[in-house]
Amino acid sequence: MNKSDRGQELITASDGLPALSVAPHARDKEYMLRNISDIFTKAMKNKWPGRLYYVDPFCGPGKCVIRNSSEETDGSPAIAAGVPFSHYFFADEDQRVVNALRERVKGMDLSEKSVRYYTGDADETMDEILRQLPPARESLGLAFLDPWAWDFSFENLAKLTRGRRLDILINFNIGDMKRRWWEPSARMDSFLNLRSDHREVFNTKTHGVPDARTLLDHYEGELRKIGYHHTVDDRPVTNSNNTPLYHIIFGSKHALGKKLRDAVSGKTASGQFKMFV
Repeated sequence: MNKSDRGQELITASDGLPALSVAPHARDKEYMLRNISDIFTKAMKNKWPGRLYYVDPFCGPGKCVIRNSSEETDGSPAIAAGVPFSHYFFADEDQRVVNALRERVKGMDLSEKSVRYYTGDADETMDEILRQLPPARESLGLAFLDPWAWDFSFENLAKLTRGRRLDILINFNIGDMKRRWWEPSARMDSFLNLRSDHREVFNTKTHGVPDARTLLDHYEGELRKIGYHHTVDDRPVTNSNNTPLYHIIFGSKHALGKKLRDAVSGKTASGQFKMFV
């Protein structure tokens, strides 16, 4: 499934390279990543000199354009490049996107850092990324997992984080999940770490959709099974009609990770107190 099939459109940015057309609420996600990656690296760079890394298996082209406007914003890899990680691992299924990101990164001061690129579905590129990550016992990482809907299996999340000091930010797309709950979906089952149909597990096949809290509690329970005992899911990011779209789940295996997360401001990009509380 390509980006256009998912409702994700590539357009041309002012630098002549492809950019991702996004809705205005994407600013909140970008704002959150900027703040968390900034405080994460500032707090840890002296404890882990040259050993901080960033993983982004859904990286995009590094530039976004707010839909129905000419406003351009940094995508997640450009945000991460602006803070002092030592190693970067960028992946996307679209070769055009990876090529555009390479060109943009050339204009950033990353010459003394390790930057690697991968093209392919996130579930397919994970093994290659794992082979090239810094040694687990000698490094500390932050992963930003922003799949479209639920295109990332829990099995690969467990594989990525196994034995590692790796804080995670996960886009939990509650809006799309609830809209399409009635459909059979092996991908949704895999994302939620279910061995059978999600509708049967939650006994909702003919009785509606579980509420957001039920689904978040289930997912965070699965995270605890792989060592993430410190999670925060915040209030939902909403659209212009105040309809919940997604939660960004933060997870850490260490209490200090949550402490750093809690130090982030309570405001969103629009100045509203609704995400970091």
